Amino acid sequence: RAWTRYMAEEPLQSYEPVMPEGIEMLWIDPLSGKLADGLCENATQIPFISGTQPTETAACTTPEETFIDNPIKRSIDWVKDIFR
Repeated sequence: RAWTRYMAEEPLQSYEPVMPEGIEMLWIDPLSGKLADGLCENATQIPFISGTQPTETAACTTPEETFIDNPIKRSIDWVKDIFR
């Protein structure tokens, strides 16, 4: 009860995380690990330390290709899970 009363009386603010300096969110093709266009169906935004991002650009891949198990995709999924 005390917690419910406290929460009802306190003004609440949404948590809005701030991107740390030197971090860039870039669209990545999960199959190849290369830069992708945000319009590619399977592209995923991943945080990178500035200067460490991929330099090669991937062509858009088909959705079926994203189900291929490869270490790059697993690594990207792991990083994405951290920021959820």
